[in-house]
Amino acid sequence: MVMIGILLALQINNWNEHRKDRVEEQIILKDLKTDFQADLLQLWEKIIGIKNSEANIISIATTLINKEKASFENFNMDSLQKALLIRPSFDPKVGNLNELNGSGKLRIIQNRVLRKHLSSWSSHLQEAKEIEERLHETRARTHDYLMEHFPMADLFNASGGWRRIKFKSNFSMDKSLILKDPKFENLLSLKSSWHQYLLRRYAVIEQEIQEILSLIEKEIKNESATTSSKIK
Repeated sequence: MVMIGILLALQINNWNEHRKDRVEEQIILKDLKTDFQADLLQLWEKIIGIKNSEANIISIATTLINKEKASFENFNMDSLQKALLIRPSFDPKVGNLNELNGSGKLRIIQNRVLRKHLSSWSSHLQEAKEIEERLHETRARTHDYLMEHFPMADLFNASGGWRRIKFKSNFSMDKSLILKDPKFENLLSLKSSWHQYLLRRYAVIEQEIQEILSLIEKEIKNESATTSSKIK
């Protein structure tokens, strides 16, 4: 009788612990769902920004290839700013996931496939960050180039917003000269190349987020269905 009592007590304790884990798991899953939904929206914004920048680069490159000085003089300066000085950076919400990894509570999530995706999430981000850094370096080189060959005051004022400054350039510079400079073309090519690389990486991340959200949603629905069944 004593042994039966002990075993029964252990079984009840295990059941209670399991129930607590399932409740905590649902809280974790819902927090992660909110984070990854926000990440997906941010990622879409970054993709749109890069594609817009790439479209402007192609427009400038077309002008460069055709060597149309008159066309370039009337070129939208804002397009130049958006094409060359954009700095994409995907910054997902990682607080909840970092806490899970740090506390060891990732084990609470029962779905092994989901746990695997969550464990490898940081590696996907690291690869994207490395490409973003290359783009940032290219942006810095482009900025330095324009500082020597272009009236930056005109460029900043054309971009509007917080970049706008309160004076115009006092120097007369032939903006079309950059069309004849192979270094400028190389900077365009380099930036366009990193754009394509980053877009491919972002596509992988987008697919990963969609898969994680799908698995999370499935686990939430399964638990909800199980709870409803027990109530009935």
